[in-house]
Amino acid sequence: MTSQLFQTIHLTGFGIYSSVVVFFTVYITFCRLSKSRTPLTAVRRYQWFGAILGLSMGAIVFGGAGLHYGAAGGFGFPDTLASSQLPTKYGIFAVLWVSSFHLEIWTLQGVRSIDPTSELQVSEVSQDYNQAASRVSNQLIFNSALLIAIAYLSCVG
Repeated sequence: MTSQLFQTIHLTGFGIYSSVVVFFTVYITFCRLSKSRTPLTAVRRYQWFGAILGLSMGAIVFGGAGLHYGAAGGFGFPDTLASSQLPTKYGIFAVLWVSSFHLEIWTLQGVRSIDPTSELQVSEVSQDYNQAASRVSNQLIFNSALLIAIAYLSCVG
């Protein structure tokens, strides 16, 4: 019963987090590469999802910790878990977690500092903003690749 609750929390958090990240990876990249669109609106919309991303990341960690504790009888790595793909998934997740913090704190700060406070015409978006949006897009691509790797290892193992 308890493991089902932790699994539900973990999978719901992972589903929400990965869906938002992959969607905005495609959306911002498309806007960045399209000649007729600007990434201004796409990046602003991504920023609106900050709280949802934080809560869903918390659900991933909380649910995963509960699942690990139940499976291992503690927070160590018994031989049965150490030989599985679990350490690899934990390592990839640690990189994802650090990359997510970097994205939310430092990469988006570059966007926030030059985001116009008034409504601008699409043609008035500065080159600096487009470069900052490009860094956001590149980091989202990296995070999406990490999420896909975790999902793949979860399905295989």
